[in-house]
Amino acid sequence: MSLLDKFNSIEVKADARISEHDREFCMAYHEAYVKGRAALKSLRQSVEESLNEQQSIISRVVPKDEMYDRSFFLGDSVHAHDITNNLRNSHRVLISALVSYFERTYKVSLETDKIEEVLLPKEPDRYSSYNSAEYKEYYGAVENTELKYEDILDQIFIQLGGFSFQEKALNELKQKAHDAAWNRYYGNKCYEQKKAVISFSHYACSFDSWHEEYYHGEHEIQLTDGMKNIIRALAYFECGDTSNIPWTLNTLLGYNWTTYNTEMQLGLEKLKSVKCFKNGRVDIRFTSEAFAREFAETFLGNEL
Repeated sequence: MSLLDKFNSIEVKADARISEHDREFCMAYHEAYVKGRAALKSLRQSVEESLNEQQSIISRVVPKDEMYDRSFFLGDSVHAHDITNNLRNSHRVLISALVSYFERTYKVSLETDKIEEVLLPKEPDRYSSYNSAEYKEYYGAVENTELKYEDILDQIFIQLGGFSFQEKALNELKQKAHDAAWNRYYGNKCYEQKKAVISFSHYACSFDSWHEEYYHGEHEIQLTDGMKNIIRALAYFECGDTSNIPWTLNTLLGYNWTTYNTEMQLGLEKLKSVKCFKNGRVDIRFTSEAFAREFAETFLGNEL
């Protein structure tokens, strides 16, 4: 075997590409998934055996066709049907838990449905024709499926497209900031740089006039979703980390910003202040013209 062949034969396992904390999270949820499924199967068997036993006893005095309450003394709290549904849905619960964890931790977007399509049995098309034998086979396959967290990780890394979590998060952040800075309908940019200030003029914020009238001049300001993506990009530009947002910028990401002064002093290394105007304009003042130019070139772009 040549050196190239040996190199190509090396398989990098998915869990070797994540942190120890990530691995512990995945392993814990997978262990809970395995034990949970075992408990559901045991519980269903106990319920079914108990129901059959009760039916057998009561059938001594009541004909089976006159037994209206099949749950007997178990009541509404335990149903084999509900247990079966939870058992069949357990795979999706595990996939969703792991996907949500990586989305929250690394601020990336992942598609749960695509992972389910690959890892779970394909459901028959009930709209073209309903075949009970096909569905029996399908549900049997679902119940017998046993997922490994490594398989879910493999699909997650496929969605990363060769990038690391951090790289994908940054790429998505750049795209969202760029989209917010451009008007796709007219094909022109909605920002302007003048020295150390970048102004966003396309409905970047709004003022609540009712709040100002009844609260003695106090302003309640709401940034648009697009402008909030710009703020997240500014946080990365300042800190170099998608999960680290200075508290002053984080204040702007809330539902609203209540203040008497429409200009917030940031006091950061690269960012000096954010000022909102009643016509919807938002000015971002950097600590230097070079920083303003660098941010515009990196996150906003010069073309649509």
